Amino acid sequence: MDINKIKMMIDSHGIITFDVFDTLIKRLVNRPEDIFKFTERNFNYSYNKQSDFQANRIKAERCAREKLNGQEICLNDIYDQLNNIYTEDELKALSLLEKKTEIEFSVGNYDIISLFNYAKSRGKSIFIISDMYLPETAIGKILEKNGIVGYQKIYVSSEYRKTKSSGELFKLFIHEQKVLPQDVMHIGDNKLADYKSPRKYGISACLIGNNENLIPKFYSKISAEIKNTDAMEYSVLNNYGALKIKGYYFDSNSTFRIGYQVFGPLLFGYTKWLIDQCRDKNIDTILFCSRDGYILKKCFDSLYDGKNIRTFYFYGSRKAIVTPDFQYDNSVGDMLKRYKSMPLTFDLDFILKKLGISKKDLISGADIINKNCDKKYSIKNLPDIEKLLAPNIFRIQQNSKEQAAFLLEYLDTLLTPNYHNVALVDIGGNRTIEKNLRYFLKHNNREKWNLYSFSLEMADKETSKSLAYLYAQNHDWYLYQLIMPFYYFMEIMLSAPHGSVKAYNKKGEVIYPQLGRYDYENDPINESKLFNLQRGILSFINDFSYIGSNYMTLNNGTCIQKLFAFGMTPEKKDLDIWHSFKFNADDLYPLIYKRKTIEYFIHPTTLFRDYQRSLWKSGFFSSLLHTSRFNHLIYKGIKLLHSILF
Repeated sequence: MDINKIKMMIDSHGIITFDVFDTLIKRLVNRPEDIFKFTERNFNYSYNKQSDFQANRIKAERCAREKLNGQEICLNDIYDQLNNIYTEDELKALSLLEKKTEIEFSVGNYDIISLFNYAKSRGKSIFIISDMYLPETAIGKILEKNGIVGYQKIYVSSEYRKTKSSGELFKLFIHEQKVLPQDVMHIGDNKLADYKSPRKYGISACLIGNNENLIPKFYSKISAEIKNTDAMEYSVLNNYGALKIKGYYFDSNSTFRIGYQVFGPLLFGYTKWLIDQCRDKNIDTILFCSRDGYILKKCFDSLYDGKNIRTFYFYGSRKAIVTPDFQYDNSVGDMLKRYKSMPLTFDLDFILKKLGISKKDLISGADIINKNCDKKYSIKNLPDIEKLLAPNIFRIQQNSKEQAAFLLEYLDTLLTPNYHNVALVDIGGNRTIEKNLRYFLKHNNREKWNLYSFSLEMADKETSKSLAYLYAQNHDWYLYQLIMPFYYFMEIMLSAPHGSVKAYNKKGEVIYPQLGRYDYENDPINESKLFNLQRGILSFINDFSYIGSNYMTLNNGTCIQKLFAFGMTPEKKDLDIWHSFKFNADDLYPLIYKRKTIEYFIHPTTLFRDYQRSLWKSGFFSSLLHTSRFNHLIYKGIKLLHSILF
């Protein structure tokens, strides 16, 4: 579609007419019949019914058209065929719901609306001409909702019993408006109704294409096999993101688009799930744990419309929550076991930081430790580490007790005695924070706070009070493995604009967190990427709130699809944006290590090394091969491995 060419055609005509559906307006569903299914869901929920309205509605329209023998039908004609299935009151409710759903599931087609506004700015007379069973009032509300105003009149087939397809509606328009056909230009998407028919009456016609590919080419081979997916809901999410994004003014390669189209649906689904869990468990307080909870709290506060749940941004980290529990351990080994993951190799400085002390805090043995500070250790060397640090157990425990007092006072300011059902929210992972916080509360007589955990990623199988949106208690290994090649994007989208909590301190009567260095403090380019990514997420949450909350269930499989498509089959522009982005995984690593292809031929071992070092595995292959064509083979390999092992 050549926009400039169409504008030239508009300039040469005094009267411009527009089609509605698939021209000025796009439906969020792939098939018009899907509107009936969403109407059905709303009706059945409101009236406690189990009616198959979609099937009944499709049959009723077919019968109405057969009864009128080719004459154009209206909505009342269709509903007359349902008298034997629904009561009069139910039919009135269904009719209103269908029209409401049509309005809610309509999105302006940005490119064509820009042509509409151009015609308006040039002083053209504008009319709307549509073949549709909906009444003129409903069409008008759909147009108004999407900012399409300033036209002269709507000509809809249901009102006049004449259609564009037959040409009779164009004939009536010419006669009623007393215009010359050569002064009129019509814009639409249907070859018969919007191109051949108007031209038969001397009206100029512009046929717009409807071939936008919203789903990546190779992604379609694998997407359908993701478990727990509602194909109809996914089409709404996919279409909404693709269509709405055009209305924003931003660089097409920006991370705002990725936040809106990719991460927005996932966090919307999670937030909706979180609200449902909180209502089901009578949660009265939510602690959104830093730093994962920074954007999660914003999403929740944007969607939650009640007043019964208090939300706090809880400054915590693995180190800040684990350290207060060291007082209950008798050895360095027991202390380190509280961390569920450790790097393959580490030095003594790393261990001291994990234990909450520094070299200057050591009571004895500092000289020996200094001599071994550059030595690399692994978990196998734990006896050697314990021997080196044994004289400082008391100091570690002393610091632990001090941090425990600060943490307890901090929690007491958030969790008052009047609140009992508390939810801890973060990404999940190894559940280190959750487990150690439970342990801490138990040993400090704070079990009156009934602690739940509602994580995004993974639940703790050891307790029924730990739930997760993506990998539930049965641990969906299959879904987990699918996401692992681009797992770090989960962490990236939840980044907060501050460093990790190193410890708690007290000034006067106030407990405050001691924060580490912010990863992107001196990196304005990557900081801007994160800011725009999260701005896109929040924009989607806000835009989609009504439809997503009232019409859709949004399973985890449905909402993970866009992230899966992005991670598994990235486009070149996405690789260009993210390949140099560095993420803090114990150190700052780029998402993709990449050299010139010729270097891998000269030094083949570097290929394997760069693959290992790249945090975005599928992105590495896509960048290396300049295509995502073969990434589905990785998926099939995972699937095969899963079938063998399980």
